Parts: sequence; C-alpha cells; structure tokens
Amino acid sequence: MNVTVNLNCKWTIKDNENYVFSDEPKLLININTGKVVNQIIKSNCIGYNINGKFYSLTKLKTMLTKIK
Repeated sequence: MNVTVNLNCKWTIKDNENYVFSDEPKLLININTGKVVNQIIKSNCIGYNINGKFYSLTKLKTMLTKIK
C-alpha cells in the first residue's frame, strides 16, 4: 500500500539543505529519506536530532532560510 502526501515546504536549514520545514502541519522532513524527523526533549530543551547532533528550536530559528 502506497500513500502519497503533498506538503508545502517554506524553510530550509542553512548548513544542511537536506532538511526542510513544512508549512502545515509544522514538520521537519529529511528530503533524502522522505522521513519526518521527530521532535524530542533533551534536558528540558525542545529540538531535533539532525545528523546525530541535537539542535534546539531557538538555535534552529537562527539557522533557517526561506525557500525561493
């Protein structure tokens, strides 16, 4: 069974173009694998594991660029 979902992506991470944030619902997606990256809590800080490194939401906000 195959399911296809179309998402509008507006933001990408400066250092890593393989990850994008969708508009609605707000998800972080790895373009290479097509998988959604789970949001995690690490020592009372919300963020994502990207390439094995933890990035908090506040740090990610400074690293985002808008997709043209």
